[in-house]
Amino acid sequence: MSPSWGIVTTVKAPLGEIARFAAHHIALGAARIHLFLDAPTPGIHRLTHPALRVLDGTQDAAEIHRRQMANAARAYAATDVTWLAHIDADEFILADMPVADALAALPRDIAQARMMPAELLAPVAPGTTSHFKLPPQAAGQPRAVLEELYPDYGLHLRNGLISHGEGKAFFRTGLADARPGIHALLLPGQRRAPEQRLDRIRLGHAHAPSWDAFHRNLPTRRANGSYSAARDGQLSLSELFDAIVQTTGDSGFRDFFDTVCTATPAHLAALASRGMLLSRDLRLDAKARKLFPQLVDEDWH
Repeated sequence: MSPSWGIVTTVKAPLGEIARFAAHHIALGAARIHLFLDAPTPGIHRLTHPALRVLDGTQDAAEIHRRQMANAARAYAATDVTWLAHIDADEFILADMPVADALAALPRDIAQARMMPAELLAPVAPGTTSHFKLPPQAAGQPRAVLEELYPDYGLHLRNGLISHGEGKAFFRTGLADARPGIHALLLPGQRRAPEQRLDRIRLGHAHAPSWDAFHRNLPTRRANGSYSAARDGQLSLSELFDAIVQTTGDSGFRDFFDTVCTATPAHLAALASRGMLLSRDLRLDAKARKLFPQLVDEDWH
C-alpha cells in the first residue's frame, strides 16, 4: 500500500494564488493540505475541498520563520498522512513520477526526503511553459560554469539561484519528539533526522516571478536575512546588491535581474546546453478552476 502524503504551509497571499497552489498539489496526489493563514484572506470560506484544512495561523511570534515552525508543528502532530512536506505557497512540487511511489521506495530508517530546488525564471513573453533554473551540481556541472553564464555576477552566486539552495523536505510523521523546521526535521538536541534526496522530484520555487515582485519584496527579504549568506572571501547577495546600486544605480540592479533571473531566449539556451533547465506546463489556472468551480471571477485576481 502506497503511503499518503500532504503539505503544510503558512500563507499570506491572494485567494487565487492559494487556490492555484492547493490545486496543483491535490492534482499531484496530496491527500491533505494544511493551510495556516498568516493574515485574513477575503473569500477563503469559498475555498473548500475534502483534502483542505484551513486554519488561522499562530500570531505568537514576530518573526515569520517562528510562526511557520509553530504552524508546522501543529500540523505534524495532528495530520493523518504518512509524509508531510513543509513548503511555502510560492513553491511547487515538480515530480517525474508519482510522489507516493518515490516515498514508498525509501528505507524505513529515512525520516525525511529532500527535494532540491529549481528556481523559476521570470517570463519575458506570454506563454504556458514555466522555466526553472537548476544549480550547476544538479546537472553535473562545476560551479565555475556560473562565471561563464554570468561573467559580471557568477563569482558571487553560490549555486546560481538567488533563493535558498537547500531545498525542502517531506517529513515522516509519527516520530516521537521530532520537530519540523523550515528546511529539515529536527530531533532532540537539534540533530537533523536521517535523510535521503529524491532524485526525480524537485521543488520549483517562484521566488522572483517578475521584476516588480522581486523589487517589492526586496526590503523585507533583506531585513530578514534572506540574502546574507556567503562563502568565505566572497560577497553575500545582499552585499552584491549594495555594490551594484552604489556603482551603477537602479539600472545596474535591473540588469542583474534581467541577466540572472529572467527567461530570455539566450538565457534559456545557455542553461539548456548545460543541462540546467527544467521546463514544465504547470496548468495552474486550469487545475484551480476545475477543482474550485465555486470561486467567483474576482477570487482569481
